[in-house]
Amino acid sequence: MRERIRHFLVYRDWCTASVIWQDGLGRLQPRPSWLAVWQELHRMRADGELLFDERRMCWRLPLRPRTR
Repeated sequence: MRERIRHFLVYRDWCTASVIWQDGLGRLQPRPSWLAVWQELHRMRADGELLFDERRMCWRLPLRPRTR
């Protein structure tokens, strides 16, 4: 699930958890529960893999420094 979330967010600036669950993980079989997705988002945030904007209530991948 983590890899699928990362792949979904590569092409998006900010997404709410519900968009990630519905659009990013909607085709997974069996479809993960809302709670499982929410918990995974928070684990990814704790691991430094995602950022959360509390004002927008949205998630995004952290900006990667550009390599030369």
